[in-house]
Amino acid sequence: NIDFSKVDIAFFAAGSEISKQYVPQIAQQGCIIIDKSSFFRLDPEVPLIVPEANLVALQNYTRKNIIANPNCCTIPIAVALKPLDNAAEIKRIVISTYQSVSGAGRAAMDELYNQTKAKYVFNEVQPQIFPKQIAFNLFPHIGHFSNDGSTTEESKISLELAKIIGPHAKATVTCVREITLADNTINSIEFELGINFFIVNKSENFVGQEHKLINYQNQVEPYDQLENLRAEILDILEKIGIPTIFHCHARSGNLWTLMWLSVIIGSIYFIYGLLQVARSFTLIKVGEWLDKTVAPTIFGYSISASATRTNTAASQLLRDFQTVKTFLTSTGINTLFDAPWSIIYIVVIFLIHPYIGILTLIGAVIIVSTAFFNAAATNRTLGEATEFSIKGMVQADIANRNSEVVEAMGMMKNVTANWHKFNIASLEKQSIASYRNGAISNFSRFIRNIMQMLVTGIGAYVVVSTRGEAMTTGGMIMSSIIVGRALAPFDNAIELWKSMSGAIKSYKNINQLFNAFTSRDEAMPIPHVKGYLTVENIYYATPVPPYLAQPAVPRYILKGISFAVQPGEILAIIGPSAAGKSTLSKVLVGVWKAHSGSVRLDGGEIYRWNREDFGKHVGYLPQGIELFSGTVKQNIARMLENPDPEKVIEAAKIAGAHEMILRLPDAYDSDIGPAGSNLSGGQKQRIGLARAFYGNPKLIILDEPNANLDEAGENILYYLDRFINFITKKTDSNRNDVLQVARSPILFGTYVIIFFVLVGGIWGSCAPLDSAAVAGGIVVASTNRKVIQHHEGGIIANIFVNQGDSVKVGDKLLELEDVKIKSHYESTLSQYRHALATESRLIAERDDKEKIEFPELLQNDINLPDVARIIDTQTSGVVAPGNPILEIAPSNDNLIIEAQVPSRLIDSVHEGLVAKIRFSAFKSRTTPLFSGRVVKLSPDIVQDRSQKAGETVYIARIEINMEEFNRIAKAKNLELHPGMQAEVQIVTGTRTLLRYLLDPITDTMFRSFKEK
Repeated sequence: NIDFSKVDIAFFAAGSEISKQYVPQIAQQGCIIIDKSSFFRLDPEVPLIVPEANLVALQNYTRKNIIANPNCCTIPIAVALKPLDNAAEIKRIVISTYQSVSGAGRAAMDELYNQTKAKYVFNEVQPQIFPKQIAFNLFPHIGHFSNDGSTTEESKISLELAKIIGPHAKATVTCVREITLADNTINSIEFELGINFFIVNKSENFVGQEHKLINYQNQVEPYDQLENLRAEILDILEKIGIPTIFHCHARSGNLWTLMWLSVIIGSIYFIYGLLQVARSFTLIKVGEWLDKTVAPTIFGYSISASATRTNTAASQLLRDFQTVKTFLTSTGINTLFDAPWSIIYIVVIFLIHPYIGILTLIGAVIIVSTAFFNAAATNRTLGEATEFSIKGMVQADIANRNSEVVEAMGMMKNVTANWHKFNIASLEKQSIASYRNGAISNFSRFIRNIMQMLVTGIGAYVVVSTRGEAMTTGGMIMSSIIVGRALAPFDNAIELWKSMSGAIKSYKNINQLFNAFTSRDEAMPIPHVKGYLTVENIYYATPVPPYLAQPAVPRYILKGISFAVQPGEILAIIGPSAAGKSTLSKVLVGVWKAHSGSVRLDGGEIYRWNREDFGKHVGYLPQGIELFSGTVKQNIARMLENPDPEKVIEAAKIAGAHEMILRLPDAYDSDIGPAGSNLSGGQKQRIGLARAFYGNPKLIILDEPNANLDEAGENILYYLDRFINFITKKTDSNRNDVLQVARSPILFGTYVIIFFVLVGGIWGSCAPLDSAAVAGGIVVASTNRKVIQHHEGGIIANIFVNQGDSVKVGDKLLELEDVKIKSHYESTLSQYRHALATESRLIAERDDKEKIEFPELLQNDINLPDVARIIDTQTSGVVAPGNPILEIAPSNDNLIIEAQVPSRLIDSVHEGLVAKIRFSAFKSRTTPLFSGRVVKLSPDIVQDRSQKAGETVYIARIEINMEEFNRIAKAKNLELHPGMQAEVQIVTGTRTLLRYLLDPITDTMFRSFKEK
C-alpha cells in the first residue's frame, strides 16, 4: 500500500519471498528496482548486471523496471573472465568454491560452535540446521540436488555466468560448505579456450548424492546486503566519466565506444540537471514547510513579545523570518552545501599530481582569507544599514497610519524629510558595503581564474616532461575542471555574503526572542472563575532597553497600589493624563508584568495564567481602540470563524451598538475594512465595547470607555451596572461623569484642590499644634516578670508556647536538646560508676557487702504563678549561658509601655507628660490612637538592642488609660498582650504653624549674632 510513484530508484535486499510479492507491484508504479535476491536473476526480461562485464545489458531494464544483482560468487568470476571472453571466446569453466557456514545464518554458526566445543569434551550435539554434524566435516552448499547432480547454489552460479558471459561458456561448479564461521573464498577457477564442451558425456559434479541437504533460509543481516549493493552501484558510477573517454578511447580508437560513452555522459548530465531541478523543488518545499509550521509560531511570539515588551523590535521578527526563509529557499544555500566537497576535490587533485594539489591548496587559502577579510569589511556596515532601513520602515508605517493628519495639515514635506534621512543613511551604508564586497569578490574571481590557468600550465608541463607517464592529457584537463569546482564555493560565498550576512543577523534576532520569551500558554487552565480581583502592593517602572544606561533607581509609574474588587462591584479610577491609569490596566490584564507585588483573580496570578483560558474570563477595552480586518461579528466575537449569533447580539446590545450595527450595509456581516477604516471613531468604540462584553467575562477592564462617544453613547455607561450586575468590572477614565456609576471611586494622581482664604489662613497659621518626641515602645508587664535562663547554655529543641499565650502551673513551656548534657552526664557517670565499682569492691572485701546504693540526681523546678502569660521566646536554637529562653509574666498584672527615648530628646521628656500611643500589631484597617502618661523615666542611658550598635536610649514607662482602651478595644474586638509593638508620641509642648516656619530662621539668626 506504499506509494512509490514519486520514487525514482528503490533497492531491495530482503529475500526472494519479499521480492516476489512486492517488487512487481512497485515497478508498475514507474519506480526502478535494483533487487539483491535471487528471484529475478534468471528472468530473461530482467537484466543481470555486473558493471565491469555487461554494462550494455542495462538498456533492457525498461521491460519490467527491474535490475537484478548477481550471486556473490558470480560477480568476481564475471569480472575476471569477461575480458578474456571478449578477446577469445571461453568454451568451458570449472569452478570450485568453499563458503563458510555464516551464509546459513546465525543458527548455523551457533551449531558449528557448539558441535566443535562438544567434540573436545567428548560430547555430542545433535544437528538441527544441517542433516549431519558440520564440525570437522564438509557438505555441499545449500539447496536440493537437481537431475544433473548439482545443488541449487551450483546451478545458480552456472546459469548466472551463462546469462552474463554468454551461453557458449559452459560452467561446472562445485560449492562446498566449509567449517569456518565467516569467510567466502573461490579456491579454483579453470577455463579452456577453443574446446568443444559438448563431447564430454559425463556429469561434472564432484559431490555425490549421499550428501544431499535440506533447503533452509538465508538469514544474513540486511545491512551487509545493502552495503554490498551500494558498492555495486558505486562501481557503475566509477567507470563512467571523462577519464574513460580520454584514456580508454584514445588507446582503443573504437568509435562505437566513443559514441556510447558520449551517450552515457550525456545521460549523466541530464540526470544531474534533473537532480538540480529536484534540489530546487526541495528548497521550495522547505519554504512551504517553514511558512506552515514556523511562521505561525513566530507571528504569535512577536505579538506577545511586543505586548509584554520582552523585545522592543518584535514587529521586525516577521521580516527577519522572511529574510531567513528567502535565503534558505534561494540558490545561495547551495554554496554552503557545496563547500564540504571542496575538501574532497582537493584530495582528488593531490591524487592526480602533488604539484597541482599544492597549488590548489595555496589558492584555496588565499580565497578563504579573502572571504574572511570580506566579512570583516562588510559585517558592521551591513548591520548599520539594516538598522537605518528598519527605522525608515517604521517611519513609513507611522506616516501611513497617520496619512489623514499628514494630508490635512500639510505635513508631507516634513514627514518625507524625516523618512528620507533614514533611507539615505541606509543607502550610504549599503553602498559602502557593496563597493567593498564587489572589489573583494572580483579579486577572488581573478585568483580562481589564475589558479585554473596555472593548473593547466603545470599539467601540460608534467605531460610533456614525463611523456604522459606521470599524467595523461585527460588528467590535465580534468585537473583544471576540478580546481574550478574546488574553489567555486569560496568564490560564490564572497559574492553572496550580503544575503548570507543578513540571514545570519535575522536568525540571531529570532533566536534571541525564543531564548528571552517564555510562552504562558503551557499553564494549566482554571475552569471556574467567580471574579474576585485583588491587587497587592504592585510597583511598575517602564523597562529601559538593554543598550541604554540603566538608572540607579527605577522610575516607578505605579507605586504600592493595593485594592480589592468583589464580584458585581464597579471600581472607577480617576486621574489626569500620564497618572498611570493605562499602565495599571495593562498590568491588571497581565499584558505587562509588575516589578513587585501581585495581581490575582480568584487567587490565581494573572500574569502566569494561560492566555487562551484567561481570555475567556476577561473583557478589555484599551485606550487606543484597534479592530481587525473582517466583519463586525468576527470583531465582536474576538475573530472566531463561526461565532454564536446570540452571544454576539447580546454583547452588542449591552454596549448599545445593536441598532447602530443594523444600520450598516450588511449589518453584522458588514466588512469594516483594514483596521476598521470603514467605521467612524464612535462606531469603532462601540464595537470595541461589545467585544469586551462578549462571552460574559468575569472581569472587565475599560480604559477611557467613553472616548469618541456622543451623548447617547455616554449614556451606555450608566446602564452597564443594570446589564451586568453579576460581573466584576473596573473602569478607568478621565471623565468625572463616570463617578456617578462607580460605587468605589479612587482619585488617582495629584487631584488636590486647595482653597486659600485670608482669614482661614491666618487662623490656621496661629492654631496650636502639638510638638512631640517620637519614641518606639513595647507593651510589658509592670511587675513580677520572670526571665527563664539556662545556667550553662544549650540547644533548644522545641518551644511549646508563643508570644502572648497564657500559661499556668504544670504547663510544658519548652524542651532542650540533651545532647551536651547526656555527653557530660555519660562521661561523669562512667567515671562515677568506675569509682563506685572500686569502692564496692573494697567495701565488699572489708564488710562482705554486695549491694551498692546510688544517690538520687538533683532536680531543679521552675515555679510559676497560678496563671501567667508568655512575653517573649528565644527563636534561635542555641543559647549561651545566661541568655534568656522564655519571659513569663502573670496574666493579672497591669500592662504598661516601655518606650525607648533617644538620648538627644531626653531634655524635653519628664514624668507626667501626656503620650499618644498607636499599636501597629492590631489587625485593623485604621489603627486607633490611645492616650497615656509618662510614669517613670530611667535615670541613665541603656543600649538599644533593636537599633544599630552605638545608639543609646532612655527607658520611659508609659501608663495606658485602661478605661479608654477597654472601651475602644471592646468595640473593635482588640486585645492587648505583652510583647506587642507600639509607637509612642510623648507630647512635649505646643507650637503654632508660624513657629514651625519661623523657629529655624530665628535659631539661625541667633547663632549668627551671638558673641563668641
